[in-house]
Amino acid sequence: MDKVDFREIWPQLIGLVPVYGRDSSNGTEIRLVDRRSLYSPLRTKTLLRRLARVFTIDLRAARDKYSALCGRCYAVPIPMRPGLVLVPVHARYARFKDDGTRAYLVKSKIAGLNRLPPGGRGGCRALRAPGADTAGDGHEEMRTRLVFTDGSHLDVPHDMQGIRSLLLLAEKVEREAELPGGGKMPCRGVTGDTEMPCRGLPRLGPGPSFVSERPPHDCIYRLWSFRPEEPE
Repeated sequence: MDKVDFREIWPQLIGLVPVYGRDSSNGTEIRLVDRRSLYSPLRTKTLLRRLARVFTIDLRAARDKYSALCGRCYAVPIPMRPGLVLVPVHARYARFKDDGTRAYLVKSKIAGLNRLPPGGRGGCRALRAPGADTAGDGHEEMRTRLVFTDGSHLDVPHDMQGIRSLLLLAEKVEREAELPGGGKMPCRGVTGDTEMPCRGLPRLGPGPSFVSERPPHDCIYRLWSFRPEEPE
């Protein structure tokens, strides 16, 4: 495995996407610009914590703060630094309870949204559990394609309005994080000593991640759900 430090790759980061490997292992695809991709055997939430350490962000404190602002206690956008706001998007249905379902996408790397027809071919095909009775329920899985600035995309089981609402919340969080009055604290480990609005959150130490390169086609996105999604 290659040793990759988020301090080096964060400017190219598009998002952290939970995936299953061909061997059914539960890991994370680290999407980078120019359609590059790294694979980590670590869970998405573990990598999120390691990314937060690079910017001395306490995730629990950040979620508490911005949950109040957003009026919700789950799927809360997290600002890591100016220009790096992570939007939590429901990206798959988990095979098992604690596998994780949310991707964390960089807001500034999302260039557009496309509504996809329910069902059919695509990254969100066959999202219902085997044997689920859908006949006559009048509902089909809504899907949206997120298009990124490098032309790559990710299909997710969200309707367009849900994604737009998340992006509006991310805008709101970003504006709040950039407001003066919270004080600035020096943060090391990105490009030397810089100043950024850390909003009084506790400082943590940086932590590298161990990942290996793997083509995107080695990751499985068409997943079955055996349990309803639980808040993460």
